[in-house]
Amino acid sequence: SSNSRRGTILSATINILSTMVGGGSLSLPLAFSQAGIGLCGPLTLVVVACASQFCMGCLVDCGMVVASSSSADASSAATAATSATTTAATARATSAATATATPTSTTSTAAPTTTTQPKGQLSYEQIASSAFGPSGHRIATILISV
Repeated sequence: SSNSRRGTILSATINILSTMVGGGSLSLPLAFSQAGIGLCGPLTLVVVACASQFCMGCLVDCGMVVASSSSADASSAATAATSATTTAATARATSAATATATPTSTTSTAAPTTTTQPKGQLSYEQIASSAFGPSGHRIATILISV
């Protein structure tokens, strides 16, 4: 009954594939004709294909870094939450024992707060640093500030 359209993985894949194949099949003959006679067109095609392959590998590596970082953050958050719950329960038990022994004393204990980075919220600099080291961090910082 709502007007929102819902897509599936299959429909998204077909849409992207048809967009890429359609654009390529229409523009590639023109690009080759404009490149002139000789090896310039095929050579450029091979160079661009190699650059695309390299960039896709970098994206996969960055995706793995983000996924491993997110799962590490999630496990450390779960450990911290368990530790905080245990600490809070121990503090409440100690507070209750103290209040029973001396009814006039009031003890206020707060559970320790943990600050973890939300899942998938790494900065570009962190991803570049994880993928390419310190030079990647510097390059990402420069490119973002420009």
